[in-house]
Amino acid sequence: MVFCLLLGAVAVVARAGIPDPKIYRWGKIEVPENYDQPDGRKLQIYWEKLTSTNPQPKALVLINGGPGSTHESFHKFNAQGGFEKDYFHALRDEFEIYLFDQRGNGQSSRLSFKTCSQVDLKQYGTVNICRDIEELRRRVIRQPKIAVLGESYGGMVALSYAVYFPGSVSRLVLHDTSPSFRYFTHLYQNFSNSLANLDAKEFPGIRKNFRMALRRLGEGSVSLPAGVVLTPNDFLSKCLVFTYSFRGLTILARMVGEMAADGRSKVLNSILDVDRRQQADGAESGPSPTLLSVQAMEMLHEPTVAELEGVPAYDPWNLPWAKEKMFPLRRAFRQDAGLDGFAPYDLTGRLGEVTAPTLVIVGSCDFVCPPVYARQMQKGIGNGCRLLVVDQAAHGAFAEKQDYTVGAIKAFLLPDRQFADVCPPARVDGPAAQKILRHSDVLDSYIEGTRRLRGILGGN
Repeated sequence: MVFCLLLGAVAVVARAGIPDPKIYRWGKIEVPENYDQPDGRKLQIYWEKLTSTNPQPKALVLINGGPGSTHESFHKFNAQGGFEKDYFHALRDEFEIYLFDQRGNGQSSRLSFKTCSQVDLKQYGTVNICRDIEELRRRVIRQPKIAVLGESYGGMVALSYAVYFPGSVSRLVLHDTSPSFRYFTHLYQNFSNSLANLDAKEFPGIRKNFRMALRRLGEGSVSLPAGVVLTPNDFLSKCLVFTYSFRGLTILARMVGEMAADGRSKVLNSILDVDRRQQADGAESGPSPTLLSVQAMEMLHEPTVAELEGVPAYDPWNLPWAKEKMFPLRRAFRQDAGLDGFAPYDLTGRLGEVTAPTLVIVGSCDFVCPPVYARQMQKGIGNGCRLLVVDQAAHGAFAEKQDYTVGAIKAFLLPDRQFADVCPPARVDGPAAQKILRHSDVLDSYIEGTRRLRGILGGN
């Protein structure tokens, strides 16, 4: 679920490896590139399994966000880049936990811009990822039903899988996601509305400070490092890095507050310095061909984009920003790759076909897929579908509020088991959180946000 936002060339270190080979297994399966032509070109799909301590475990498949990201978003790393226990390790006592790299990415058969002309890009979308999961269930997991958890774009895949293969799903968890492509075309509206919500509930004054910061940038009255040019639209794109977590939103509030007060921000200059050093090192970043393919084929719906012309103005993210930063690259890729036709990802009218018990999770401060989409899915699925809104979390509650969120998931996946009550974590007062902000927090959040948002919103 993504688009290129020109977030700055921040290096994203690829951490290939296994957290603990003693408790992990891994391998690859071969699948057709085109399932309608099973004797044609073949792809390799990489999978990992966190083994269970239970002699008769259930199976849980985790589907990472993106498209264009890898299963490693579910691995947990420490500050030194080493592995810690994975986010969902607490489920190991009942489940074998499967992760995989979606076709075209990671350690699966990987697409590159050099090889795009040699493959059928139309085969690298959501439907075939679902078929790959079914092959994984049938040939590797070998259980009649699996629990499925999808996060962000992975949630779109998970929802699709539950619709296309209802007999294969025992339980379904949809985490920070959307039922249709409309989240993409309305993304600038979602970000502006989410900022208004943040102003009302968490950081009073952030919208006013944001507007003043943009005004100062437009006037050229913001102190920037020598040689740096930053337009208001560039700044809006750069701010998205901080929206993936509540900690990042805290930093964002500090940054625009500093800029509004005197036209100078230590936070802004710190991240601009990161950009400068990474560019000097020749670091590469940018959208992957799988990201662009899915967006061009399934997300960028031109009739819906055309309807935006008559919509009242939003701010600070607005339609002119979207026209400059979101849409052009997708259109150019669609044309260059010859991706004629459009098969929109839209399961809004098919939500009632989901038969598996379902839990929908969303962060209260999610900017990308805000709670309105979670409530839409809960209502459409019906049949006792449960909704969990995680307070003071953004786009990734399983990482931000790990113990609480994973505990709630475990209770949902094992309804016949008795667990101690999962108590929501205590709220952190916004202004108080800003007072303890450290320089390392800014850099860590910016680099981590760039890594995550590159797999959610793109980067270039």
